[in-house]
Amino acid sequence: MGHVDHVRSVLHELHWLPILLRVKFKVTLLMFLVHANQCLAYISEAVTSVSCGPLQRRLRSSDGTNYTTATTGTKFREKAFSVAGSSFWISLTEHICSTTNKHCFKRCLETYYFNIHFITP
Repeated sequence: MGHVDHVRSVLHELHWLPILLRVKFKVTLLMFLVHANQCLAYISEAVTSVSCGPLQRRLRSSDGTNYTTATTGTKFREKAFSVAGSSFWISLTEHICSTTNKHCFKRCLETYYFNIHFITP
């Protein structure tokens, strides 16, 4: 590959994600570990499940796998794990969120992000 060639075709051929999607992948993987109770306490304390709110017990969404996303006033705050992780998790399909095996989750998540970036126009 010469310095003039575009990297997109190489990323597609190698089945690699671009840097921004790779970061999103890692943050979403951390959210999976929070959901599966396989992470350190300080990480899981950074996000709040919908079912943890006192008024949320009666909602249908409290039975699912969603997490609350705080509204922010700045772009900098949107990059915090408590905000970005929750919003990335909420954007996933139910099929991916309901996966219980870490290896299967990683494979499904990588394929999901790959298809969004390379397959969907």
